[in-house]
Amino acid sequence: AICFVHFGDAVEVYLPSVLTQTISCDLQLSTTQQGFLSVTFYTFYGLGSFFSGYVSGIIGIRKTIIISLLLSYAVTVSAALSNNFAVLLVTRALTGILVGSNYGITNIYWTDVCPDKVRQKRGL
Repeated sequence: AICFVHFGDAVEVYLPSVLTQTISCDLQLSTTQQGFLSVTFYTFYGLGSFFSGYVSGIIGIRKTIIISLLLSYAVTVSAALSNNFAVLLVTRALTGILVGSNYGITNIYWTDVCPDKVRQKRGL
């Protein structure tokens, strides 16, 4: 299940890059605006990774992962329904924070729930 979660988050990272041309045509975005979407996502992705450790220390890793995933999927649907650049930019920033927060703490959670022998056998 944890591997599926990682794959689900990875889709949010690479799919907008693949769909940039389609999104640009639909929302009539300039190349500068296209660049802002990518920069915004990755900037907030880094911030999410940084602060997730602090939040998980307060409420727990498992709760942080669950809350982050639920919010991430809600924000991703909102991004799909956005009808202008401003809304899309905000949803990409929120997606970056939420996906970034999951990336580091799911690896920590994985080491907590999976025994050393299993991780070594699988090369993790």
